[in-house]
Amino acid sequence: MLSSQNLLDCAWGSGDSNIDAGSCNGGSWEKAFQWIAREGVAEESCSPYLGADRNCLESNRLCTLCYANGTCLPVPGARRFHVADWGYLNATSRDPQERAAQLRTMRQEIFARGPIVCSMMTDDDVHGGDWHCYKGGIYRTPNKYTQSNHVISLVGYGRENETDFWIGRHSGGTYFGEEGFFRIEAGVNALNIESHCGWATVADATPPRDSAQVPCENGVEPHAQVLYA
Repeated sequence: MLSSQNLLDCAWGSGDSNIDAGSCNGGSWEKAFQWIAREGVAEESCSPYLGADRNCLESNRLCTLCYANGTCLPVPGARRFHVADWGYLNATSRDPQERAAQLRTMRQEIFARGPIVCSMMTDDDVHGGDWHCYKGGIYRTPNKYTQSNHVISLVGYGRENETDFWIGRHSGGTYFGEEGFFRIEAGVNALNIESHCGWATVADATPPRDSAQVPCENGVEPHAQVLYA
């Protein structure tokens, strides 16, 4: 799990980066990929999600160690994961055969390399839907949208009772839907979820860390640095 908080700390306009990926009030997954490709992102345990916009620590350092005495130090030697490449996916062609091929490409990407990112519209409640009260099952809606206001991860797909569906991960957490996940009808661009998606690859699944720069666990600067594998 990579750190979303890094983006809220460092990848927005008032941080050290010239790429404004957004804030808690909204953002761009394309610019997030661009920023991670250039700067890298830490692991979730290195910078846990706080759901708040903060400022980047000294010189764009992404990781923090906090100690029992209440002090926190940036960790310059922490691992950074980088995006190697990224691109777009969509399944909105008006030609049935082409749309089927686009849907197949999306499923193949998830199967081969893991989740993809997609924008979607969450205001279905305004038009008689019940998205924000979704508790489970395959979400279906007759409403059509051409805009989006939220970004989620599609992590899987399936078929039930002759209905194809996507499995998505919702950022709201486990209280939402099916323990934080949802299923939504596939192949019909429900909630505009198939119009603006993307994939990305990681440059190195186990990037090195500079142990010599990592502070001691107790917050006391050592006289002799001990390196751990």
